[in-house]
Amino acid sequence: MCPEARDILCNALQIEKPVPDPMIASLATLVLPTPEKVPVISYKGTDPLQERLFQEYGIEVPVWYWGDPPQRLLRISAQLYNSVEQYRYLAEKLAALL
Repeated sequence: MCPEARDILCNALQIEKPVPDPMIASLATLVLPTPEKVPVISYKGTDPLQERLFQEYGIEVPVWYWGDPPQRLLRISAQLYNSVEQYRYLAEKLAALL
């Protein structure tokens, strides 16, 4: 399920798959477009995108920055209780916010 979920998100956001399918198990990290101005977030804070996804749509998904220059990353964790429809919903909302 995780490769399929990752593909749904990559297609909706028109981004490249960061790794080949055989490297995916139940977790996948995607490189999102980085905003022009990277927000300064304390170690206890959350990315504004992560906050909006949760507040506006009830979606809990980690978003953070890593590297130099910083890249905005999103991680999905596909579990038995997740459905393809949930990943399509996430993809739709992410595409609208980005």
